[in-house]
Amino acid sequence: MVVDVLLDLDSGQQRTGLPPGDRATALYHQISNSPGLRAGGLHLYDGQNHQTHLDDRTEAVLQCWALADAFRNQLEKKDLRVPRIIAGGTGTFPVYAAIDDSVLELSPGTNTFFDAGYGELYPDLDYVPALRILTRVISRPTRETLTLDLGYKACASDPALSKRLGFPSLTGPEVILQNEEHLVLQTPDAHRYQPGDTLLAIPGHVCPTSALHKEALVIDDGCIVDTWPVSARDRWLTV
Repeated sequence: MVVDVLLDLDSGQQRTGLPPGDRATALYHQISNSPGLRAGGLHLYDGQNHQTHLDDRTEAVLQCWALADAFRNQLEKKDLRVPRIIAGGTGTFPVYAAIDDSVLELSPGTNTFFDAGYGELYPDLDYVPALRILTRVISRPTRETLTLDLGYKACASDPALSKRLGFPSLTGPEVILQNEEHLVLQTPDAHRYQPGDTLLAIPGHVCPTSALHKEALVIDDGCIVDTWPVSARDRWLTV
């Protein structure tokens, strides 16, 4: 059995991988010469590119691509094949999609579900957030506040409190408190709701939010048509 192995390139985020250069070349050569392994190409993730304006983001992405392209050429001059380069993420996917290169494979990020955070950060991405969290009113402490069963056991808590969740059916909602099991928000619409009423919330960060739930209900035209298991929730190491 031969396993294809990608070399992780550090494009400037300094999180994982090696920057293009002698060390990266040596590692790619080692992969190529290792029994049972085959040098399968490069992985280029530029998670540091969060520029809101598309022109600025495009310029930054093309700089990252130029580094990867030059490194690919260096490897091929040493008779080391680079059959593919996987690149991109949610915000940079459209820029890479416009690059004409036969070895480029796109990593589209979170464009399937999208979320409120990406929608605010990247106004040029014309996507509609597809994932909602069903939550229930469990208390109405005052005429302008609601307590929901939407603690950070049910949604990602890494965004700032003001950007953690969106409530499209409410007027001017402001999240003022969140704990493990509860979320308190302020809205002039609060008096319209009673304990037991339901709301739909758009997560600010959908990736870790989706992994907190065992399954997702697929809704089409107002009807539940399928159930998708979330395998990331019960992940485990196999090696």
